Amino acid sequence: MATFIHRPDNKIIINDEIFDLSLLNKVFPEYKLQKGMDRRKYLKGEYHYISDGIKVYHQEKIWHLGDKILSRINDLLSVRSLLENQQKEEEKEAEIFQQEQRPYQEKRKSEYPPIDDLVVAIWEYIIEERTDKTKKIQDIRNKIKLKYPKKDYK
Repeated sequence: MATFIHRPDNKIIINDEIFDLSLLNKVFPEYKLQKGMDRRKYLKGEYHYISDGIKVYHQEKIWHLGDKILSRINDLLSVRSLLENQQKEEEKEAEIFQQEQRPYQEKRKSEYPPIDDLVVAIWEYIIEERTDKTKKIQDIRNKIKLKYPKKDYK
């Protein structure tokens, strides 16, 4: 059965989906509780009441705005999804901006090969006279230095 619950914490539950009141008001700006009321419960065609937390006030069983809201739950789900995606995008952009603000030394360090790889390469170069790993590591380091040059961070 289609249900609409407005909790005192301004969470709206529609058919077991929880929405913030602010989201509901984006899609249905005409929705509000009467002054002094902090909750509502509507079971389509069965009952409808509002309450101030102390007294319960029964309303007409047919609540047209409630029926409209219940019939458009997919719109609410879509808006919620869009807002969540927008928030994720904004968080990504903030993270990228924060990354861009880091000094070049931190950026380089985060991409340089691990110290263990450097130790092995130096060992092989000095003791075993093998240069392949040291050349490979130096190539990586040079690419990173080109990616994060000192001149951009003065």
